[in-house]
Amino acid sequence: MSTGHSTEATEAQEVTPPATEGSEEKRGFLQRYAYPLMIVLGVLCAGGASYLIQDWGNIFGHTSAVSAGPGPKNVKVVYIDSGKIMSDVIQQITAGAGTLSHRQAAAVGTAVGQTIQEVARVYAAKGDLVLSQNVLAAPASNNLTAMTEAEVMGRVNAILAGKGHA
Repeated sequence: MSTGHSTEATEAQEVTPPATEGSEEKRGFLQRYAYPLMIVLGVLCAGGASYLIQDWGNIFGHTSAVSAGPGPKNVKVVYIDSGKIMSDVIQQITAGAGTLSHRQAAAVGTAVGQTIQEVARVYAAKGDLVLSQNVLAAPASNNLTAMTEAEVMGRVNAILAGKGHA
C-alpha cells in the first residue's frame, strides 16, 4: 500500500508543469501593463472632457456670459464713514450755540445726507465702488471721510449762519 501512495504523488508531480523563471516575460504587453494603462488613459480622457466642457464656447468662437457682461472688471473701492460724519455734525451743533429750530435741523440733516451722496456719486461716476457703513478697515488712500466731512461741515456752517445751502 505504501508503494501506491508514492506512485500517485509522483504522477501528480508529472502532470503539473514546473514553473519556469522566464514565465513573467512570456506574457503580452497588455497583460503586463493593462491596469496602469487604463489609469493613465482614464485620467487623460477625463481631463480632455473637462477642458472641452469648460471651454466649449471658446472652441466655437462664443464668449461666456460671465466675461461678456457689461460690468467693470477691476473696481477700486473707496470708503466714506457716514456715521462718523453725522456724529461729528451733531457734536459740533450741540457744542456750539445749542438749539436749532425744526427748520434748521431738517436743513442740516438734508445737507449732510445730500453732500455724502453727491461725493459718492462723483466717485461712482469714475467707476469706483463707494462703501459707507460696516467697513472695519480701509487703506488710507481709499478713505474719503475727511474730505467729505470738510464739505459737509462747510454746508452745515452755512446753514447755521443763516445763509441757506452753500
